[in-house]
Amino acid sequence: MQRSILRLPCLAMAAVIIGGCAGAVRDVQASHKPDRPAVRSPRAASAPGEQVPKGVTAIRVTLQRPPRRAGLSKLGVLSSVPITNRSKVSTAIKLADSLKVPKPGEVWNCPAIIGPEGRLTVTYSAGPAGPALATAQISLPIGWPAAAIGATPCAPIGFTISGHAMRTLIGADFVRDILALAGLSLR
Repeated sequence: MQRSILRLPCLAMAAVIIGGCAGAVRDVQASHKPDRPAVRSPRAASAPGEQVPKGVTAIRVTLQRPPRRAGLSKLGVLSSVPITNRSKVSTAIKLADSLKVPKPGEVWNCPAIIGPEGRLTVTYSAGPAGPALATAQISLPIGWPAAAIGATPCAPIGFTISGHAMRTLIGADFVRDILALAGLSLR
C-alpha cells in the first residue's frame, strides 16, 4: 500500500485548434510528498525496492509513436525491439536504476497535451520469453522532443516491479537513451 500524498488540481478547457479540430488543454500543478526521503545519494534517488530486480537478462522496448502533428488522431508506427546483448541489458538496467523521485514541493509549468499520446514501454524480463520482472511506461505527447519526455512530472515514467506500481519517477535522458539503445526514434 502506497501512502504518498498526490494532489492534482486540474483545469481542463475545450479548445479549437488551427484546422478546426477540437482538443483539450490540460493545466496541472502537482505537489508530491514521498513516503520516505527521496534522495539516498547524489546519483540515484530511487529506493532499493524501486530498482530493477536481479535476474533480468533481456529487455523489450515497445514504441507506439504519437501522431505526427496535433489534430491527427491516428497513432504512428508500432515498433518492438528485443534486446539480449549483456552490455545493452546492463545499460538499460542502469538507466532505470538512475531514475529519480520528483522533489517535493516543486512546481512545474506543463505544456498542453493535445490529442492521442504515443507510449513507450520498456519490459525487463528473465529471458526473451520470460516473465516481466519490471516495466517502465511513458506517455509520448505529440511534438515533445525525446529529451523532455520523462524529465519532469509533466510526462513522468510509470514504474512497476512484479506487477506492483512504484512511485512515479523522472529521468532527463531515459527516453532518449533507451530509444538509442534499441535503435529507435520518435519519428
